[in-house]
Amino acid sequence: MRYIITENKLDKVVITWLNDKFGNLKPIVKDDKTFYVNEDRLPLFYYFQDEKNGFVFISYDKIWSFLESFFGIEYEQIEDIITYWLEETYNLKGLTPVFIVDAHHIWLEETYNLKKEMKYIITENKLNNVVDKFMTNKFNKLSTFKSKLFPVGLFYIDNHGNIIAEVIFPPHGRGVIIDWELWKEVSDFFGFETIRGQQDSISKWADQYFGFKDSSIDYRDFVETIEDL
Repeated sequence: MRYIITENKLDKVVITWLNDKFGNLKPIVKDDKTFYVNEDRLPLFYYFQDEKNGFVFISYDKIWSFLESFFGIEYEQIEDIITYWLEETYNLKGLTPVFIVDAHHIWLEETYNLKKEMKYIITENKLNNVVDKFMTNKFNKLSTFKSKLFPVGLFYIDNHGNIIAEVIFPPHGRGVIIDWELWKEVSDFFGFETIRGQQDSISKWADQYFGFKDSSIDYRDFVETIEDL
């Protein structure tokens, strides 16, 4: 069953539902994460203590998928509604919501040392959508630098002067070389089983973000800083 309601009332209805079902979650800090858990101590969302991460990971099974199927709303609107809900209900600001399908697994493994392989079905389009949000958020926070020593590429630099990526534009090529730390972060977050799968997903993002076509994706450990360029 799906409700059909006018768009200007939809946000309010969804916020009411979120508060009714998940308005009294308790925060529990475990290592570098803060989990918001229900009365059964199962997490519904969590975020990292490191403010630079910038994401809050929402349970797909319990929250995100219900908003999609029951209310019939799309990714962008879900993101906006959850952002508002987190600010109003939990005073959590500056976090970008993304869904995660294994929040319970992470909680059980880290809290009770229970390691169990859990299989989830997630469509390729949904995974690419989340990777796209993740990478765009990362790159929007970086500055760019054009090197005289390496003129064929545009370097993306964090606020500490560390190189996060090098982008090669035509006619010299079309691709992105990503720092190993960022590559590993993406791999850990999304659980890619193969390097090729991760390359393909990031390539789709790069095609949109940089206006490429069939972007080449690679990674390496950038030991240089902006001072070396």
